[in-house]
Parts: sequence; C-alpha cells; structure tokens
Amino acid sequence: MGAQIELTEDGLEAKAGRLKAHLSSFPYPSVGATETVLLTAVLAEGRTVLDGAATEPEVIELALFLQRMGARIEMRPNRRYIIDGVEELTGAAHHLKATASKRSPTSWLASLREAKCVCSGAARTDSSPQFQPCTAWALVSR
Repeated sequence: MGAQIELTEDGLEAKAGRLKAHLSSFPYPSVGATETVLLTAVLAEGRTVLDGAATEPEVIELALFLQRMGARIEMRPNRRYIIDGVEELTGAAHHLKATASKRSPTSWLASLREAKCVCSGAARTDSSPQFQPCTAWALVSR
C-alpha cells in the first residue's frame, strides 16, 4: 500500500503519504487483519479488494460504522470486501449490537485521524471494579 516500515531501537516505525489500494488475499480469515485492512483501505487511493476476510459480527459492525462515516465498502459472497478509498471520513454515531460490544472498538477508533471518540453506556458497578463495555460510540470530526 506504499508505507515504509523501519525497525528502530524503539520498535517499528511506519511512514506513509496517502496509501495506495491493493489486492489482499488471506490464507485464513483473521478478525484483526481484516479490521486493519478495512481501516487502511477506506482512506487509501483507489480500490482495494480483500479476499478470504473475516465476517465475524465485530468486523461487520466496523464496516457499518465506517460506512456511516462515508466509507465505500461492499461485502460480497465468499468473504470478499471491495473498498473504494475516499478523501476523508466524517463524524458518525453507531450503536453496537450486543455481540460486538463485548470487543472494544477502541483499536479501530484510535487509528482514525482528526477525530474525537465518545463512549456511552460504560458503567462500573460496586460489585465489579471493571468497566462494562460501551454500548454506543460516536465519532465527532474536529
């Protein structure tokens, strides 16, 4: 996609201008890899085709959320996604389905630039020191 990756003393360092579309084919479905390609491809220049992608509920939720933000994502049979890159995404709100809310979408939200993320529905009870998952996310353009 055009990124330059270097191994430094601190770890991996990636640099890129606007990324270019590409054809990806996974040997087996991977949720994390599919989400990464979706997040990258929506702002890449051109059309990205992803074969062998994951179709778990959290991946579908991410695709729907990105579509609400202006992404052009098409899901086809046989685990194929077609993503046409756009210049920019806009703010959006999306309520997570119960199955997807168990997995925190902060990893995908953190990768979107120029945006503020708002979580609602998270709560901590007296019986549990851990926060319950968010039930709604909103992304607001800055």
